[in-house]
Amino acid sequence: METKAQYPFVFGRDRKLLAKVLAAANVILVLAGVVCLLALSYFVYHYGWTGQRQFSSAVGLAMYYGFPAGLAILLFAAARLKAAYRIILAISCLLLAASAYGVEVFLHLSDSTLSLQQIMAMPAQKRKKMAAKLATQFGVDIDARDRHEVIFDLRKEGIDAVPLVWKSAVDIDVVPLGGIANKLTVVCNQNGKYLIYESDEHGFHNPRGMLQPGHVDIAAVGNSLTLGYCVPADRNFVGLIRGRYPATQNLGMTGEGPLRILAILKEYARLLKPRLVLWFYSEGSTFSELRSEQQSPTLMRYLGDEFTQHLIARQSDIDQALTGDMDRQIAVERSRLAESQAKSLGNSGKLVGKLSGLIRLGALRQKLGLVYGTRTQEWDEPSELEGDMNLFRDILSKAKARVSAWGGNLQFVYLPSWSRFAEESPVEVGVKSRMRILTILRTLGIPLIDICPAFSGHGDPLSLFPFRRPGHYNDDGHRVVAETVLSYISRPQPRDSSPRPSGNGEMQRAGKCSS
Repeated sequence: METKAQYPFVFGRDRKLLAKVLAAANVILVLAGVVCLLALSYFVYHYGWTGQRQFSSAVGLAMYYGFPAGLAILLFAAARLKAAYRIILAISCLLLAASAYGVEVFLHLSDSTLSLQQIMAMPAQKRKKMAAKLATQFGVDIDARDRHEVIFDLRKEGIDAVPLVWKSAVDIDVVPLGGIANKLTVVCNQNGKYLIYESDEHGFHNPRGMLQPGHVDIAAVGNSLTLGYCVPADRNFVGLIRGRYPATQNLGMTGEGPLRILAILKEYARLLKPRLVLWFYSEGSTFSELRSEQQSPTLMRYLGDEFTQHLIARQSDIDQALTGDMDRQIAVERSRLAESQAKSLGNSGKLVGKLSGLIRLGALRQKLGLVYGTRTQEWDEPSELEGDMNLFRDILSKAKARVSAWGGNLQFVYLPSWSRFAEESPVEVGVKSRMRILTILRTLGIPLIDICPAFSGHGDPLSLFPFRRPGHYNDDGHRVVAETVLSYISRPQPRDSSPRPSGNGEMQRAGKCSS
């Protein structure tokens, strides 16, 4: 026998034990080789056959095809090695696998924190306990009060504070686009401190007195990220842009989708006539907002050239309606947050997703920068998205025409979501639609400022989100957006400024943004 020939000094029970160890080593090496072949098959199926995923870097081809294939060959060839070498190799395989999955489990456990947005939806006692735990973990101070407690405390001090309310169910003949005017407005807390600001004459997040024709150079439109969720007023990207260009007007509002943006251009920006309009597109939420907006006959009328609600002249009616509807909106908000929290904690699909990510060593590969694949943007999209895209194209075309009519320029700023960079995250429709949106921009000749490569090239994109969890950007994320936009608009623009997949042309840095 092999063990007797190689180890003549081993006798009796020791020889039998050695034979069992060698047999186990052979099994381990064969199983490891089979695992490598299964991994290779998985990659070939998803990347080569079905095209569900695509490589975001040329290195991925070698890592996902060459590495498992080569390792499988080496493991099967190990059958020709001496017994001692096979045993050592098998033990090494076990130790490496145990170490890798040990680190993976540690990373999952250390990153299993709920977002502060989820924590703030909890009952008071549990909310404060979880907020304190989060504060200790990240070494920051966290205001654990809910928004209504903050408002109550401010009112005790004699300050007339209100929550952010921006639409009304009250039976009035206008659809509001801004908030309550001239009020201290309490918005949100996702980074530890509340966003609180004094609203302007039409309920937007600006210093008062700016909404005057001829006094605005740049107007920013978009949803909650543009409004400034949830960072201090002087640290959101519009505020930072205003630091360089003081005549910058923020016309962003939470829940503001493409139809509302078109309406805001007609109701407010048309009178201001800014030389530059920055349309901030939020990946992952824009099309859900658009579907909701399509239910409003009033908003759909903005697709016509002549329609207007004359909202600037109706601000007192808007303030009255929003103030009267405040209690209902607060109740709806609390119910929605509670439902969202229950769904998040009770979703079995979330457990399956985490298990899948653990098997694939998702957290470890992401930590080491070894994620070279991304999901194909068109895979398994809902059929209704085609109609959404056609409407979106129409809205962008009309927006460009309206801005051009007063001599201004429209530029599109693409803001990536947390889901694009999180290995364990399910893909959102907005993430998958990236290339289609860039194609629409190119067709319409609307210049693109692409923030996605700046996030991807950051080195640790998740650090740009609150506590690394889903949500709006933190201070650092807003700073990256502002720096990228300022870098783009501050330099002379070429005559052909059609959008490219990467706004700065550096495709090697695109990474997760190549789709």
